[in-house]
Amino acid sequence: MKYVSAIVIASVALVLSAPAQAQSFTFQSTASAPTTVGGPMPNGGFAAGASWTGSSSVTWADGKKTSDSYTCISTTQPPNGKIFDSHVICDSSGPTGKFSSIWGCNFTSTDRTATGCVGGLVGHSGMYAGKRGGITFNGKNGAGTGTGQWN
Repeated sequence: MKYVSAIVIASVALVLSAPAQAQSFTFQSTASAPTTVGGPMPNGGFAAGASWTGSSSVTWADGKKTSDSYTCISTTQPPNGKIFDSHVICDSSGPTGKFSSIWGCNFTSTDRTATGCVGGLVGHSGMYAGKRGGITFNGKNGAGTGTGQWN
C-alpha cells in the first residue's frame, strides 16, 4: 500500500508541476549607439550613464522564433563599492508580450566596448504575465548573444 501511495503522490506531483516547467531560450540582439552622459573623471575614475534601443531575435527550446524590441538605461558603479561595473534595466515588448530585465554587467575589454552580464526577468503581459526568470548576455559594440529561462 505504501508503494501505491508513493506512486500516486509522485504522479500527482508530476502532473501539478507540468504547467510550471521552465521555458528556455537563446537570443541575438543588436543595439543602437548609446546616448551617454559622464565619462572619465578628474581623479582617473570613470562615471557614466547611457540609454539605447535595440531588437532581439529569440529562439525557444522547441524551435519557435519570436522577436522583440527594447529600451535600456545603465549607470556605472563606483570602484569602492561594486560587484559589477554597471547596472542596467531594460523594458522589452513584442507580439508575445512585455517584460523587464535587470542586469549586472562587467566590462570584458579595456576599452569598455565588450560586456558580460547576468540578470533577472520580470514579466508584465502576454505570455510573460506573472513569470520570473534569469538571463545572461555577452556582447561587443552593441551586438551580442545570450541565454535565458522563464519560470
